[in-house]
Amino acid sequence: MNRKPTVEQINSGLNLAGFGSDSNVTPLQPTDPIVKTPISQDITELDFYDFNPRLQKNPKYEEIKASIRQTKGIDNPLAVTRRPDAERRMVFSGGNTRLHALKELYEEFASAEDESRRKDASLFRYVPVVFHPWQTESRTHIAHLIENDQRSPLSLVDKARGIHTQWRLWEEELGQKIKQVDFLRMMNEAGFPLSQSSCSRLIYVADTLLSVIPETLARGLLGPRDIDEIRTIRKAYVQLWEAHEHSADSFDPTFFEALSTCDGERFSTQRLKKTLDQRIANLLEMEVIGVRHHVDAILSENAKTSCSRVSSKADDQASAVGTTQPPSSPARNEPEQDQTNDHAMNLTGVLRSQENAAGNDVGEIRKDAYRLSHKLAIKYQLGPTSINQENFGFGFSLDLPDRCLGKTEQISLWWTLLALSGQDSLDRLGHLSEDNMFRIMREGDRPDDIKSLVGETPILSNQFPLIAQIDDEAFVDFMVLIATCRRISQLSVHAGLSLWQ
Repeated sequence: MNRKPTVEQINSGLNLAGFGSDSNVTPLQPTDPIVKTPISQDITELDFYDFNPRLQKNPKYEEIKASIRQTKGIDNPLAVTRRPDAERRMVFSGGNTRLHALKELYEEFASAEDESRRKDASLFRYVPVVFHPWQTESRTHIAHLIENDQRSPLSLVDKARGIHTQWRLWEEELGQKIKQVDFLRMMNEAGFPLSQSSCSRLIYVADTLLSVIPETLARGLLGPRDIDEIRTIRKAYVQLWEAHEHSADSFDPTFFEALSTCDGERFSTQRLKKTLDQRIANLLEMEVIGVRHHVDAILSENAKTSCSRVSSKADDQASAVGTTQPPSSPARNEPEQDQTNDHAMNLTGVLRSQENAAGNDVGEIRKDAYRLSHKLAIKYQLGPTSINQENFGFGFSLDLPDRCLGKTEQISLWWTLLALSGQDSLDRLGHLSEDNMFRIMREGDRPDDIKSLVGETPILSNQFPLIAQIDDEAFVDFMVLIATCRRISQLSVHAGLSLWQ
């Protein structure tokens, strides 16, 4: 009589790649979820992201570690993924700092002499995570770039490296060179908006300065204004160099050598100019004071030209919208901008401009709604994957954030965007992606899990702090988004169409 197989025999057979008794058969690798899924993760089997934009230590590391120690674990799950054919998972969008703290705390508690502390080690070893199926290297990198900069702003040099790496990854995946205007558009669509001036500055740091003054940059001694001044100084000395019938390219070795000489804790643009004065005087057979006189004159003239150009640009834009433009306010984490603020335009003008651009094309207007909702979500740190573009409804859908929302304006904004999306209805949930966590929890009747991430539904009177606390640009975007959703609804009614078909 045949005996029933033992549990051990069944498990052994399930671990084989095929049937048979061949001892050389390779065991199957454990499978990952094919949709975004909350799971538990052993941190000893979880890797850091090897292209993490943050190379310098997070200034909030000790604070984060102390918080994890106090709560004995993490409340907000880490986002993890796995590259194709990789043996181990890794963090997906930020989380490298928290993972580092968890690993240190686990080792500390696991090796403790006190038995109760050793028992607590498992609280740091097994943690909640959300698994994200692998997409692309560029998608993973931009998720880290966004998350890092939102949690604790990246240093200038880390941000420059990150932007440079993102550009390279996109070019490698597309198999072609990307122009700056296209790169800026792609960054904006990905949720990390950059101005042209900021992008040029960061690429200059990564491509040029990082190899010449690494110590100065690592010490964090330079800000955006210092980078701009270095470029301005170089331009002035190049003009003097060219006036003596030398090419601009032949000046670069002298310039970089002078920069390198000034590298370190004593770096200053004044010291750089003095070094250049001496070197240029020797090369052009001039007096040092003569070089200084000529360069100061060039700098002064260039400054006047630049001011005139900016003033003219501002006047032209003010005339175009029929109102005087105030000075632009800084973008997220950008100390200064050289562009005028779009939010100074009156709301009626913005709406008319939008109507003229999109006409009655619901598809194009949906794109406007997605762009505005995505911009607001990124600005108020609802998470890089909380807003998704759709070709139904009002052009966007909302997902749950990867971490708990703590600020009043964040909670109010999330619930307001949910209402505007029109998706919070059981007969519309089926239109959402199957891995949409809001859909999963809503269909599973898990309201408490939703509230644990996004808080209680605010009553109407609690929406007024949102309007009062957001800045002027966000307020205009918020009102235009409401008007955009209203227009989509009106056009669908007029055409006798359903937005959810």
